[in-house]
Amino acid sequence: MSSRNLFGQVAGLSFGGAVAFEVCQKLVQHGKTATAIMLDTVCPKKGHFEMPDETNVPQKHVMGKLDNDEINSQYWAELRNNERILNAYSPDHPVSQRFRVVLLKARGIDSTSQTLRGLEDPLNGWGWLKPLPEIYSTDGSHF
Repeated sequence: MSSRNLFGQVAGLSFGGAVAFEVCQKLVQHGKTATAIMLDTVCPKKGHFEMPDETNVPQKHVMGKLDNDEINSQYWAELRNNERILNAYSPDHPVSQRFRVVLLKARGIDSTSQTLRGLEDPLNGWGWLKPLPEIYSTDGSHF
């Protein structure tokens, strides 16, 4: 990491929010001030993120609703990869006042969002953080 004087505001949607959280933790560990802005990100702690069996999800609930089996297969493979990574990752508790966590939480749960477990939690599984993340409710759904 560069020794330049950085102030980090890092944002990410869904899986990218967990990446933003980790980048900000690294910035704080290097003495910087950081804000993680997570857009409808489910906490990656074990048990907070679980994908359903794709054979039980109607095609109309799959993002994009494609009729192409190869693309749908790749889509599910990527979601499974994200699930594996997130379930292996254990975020540390930020212990610095230089670390601000903001969660933008979608109010709606559409049929595609129902395939992601954890979105029904008002804190998306981030309730273990102290202080709690700043939470702002927004219109729309995860997808």
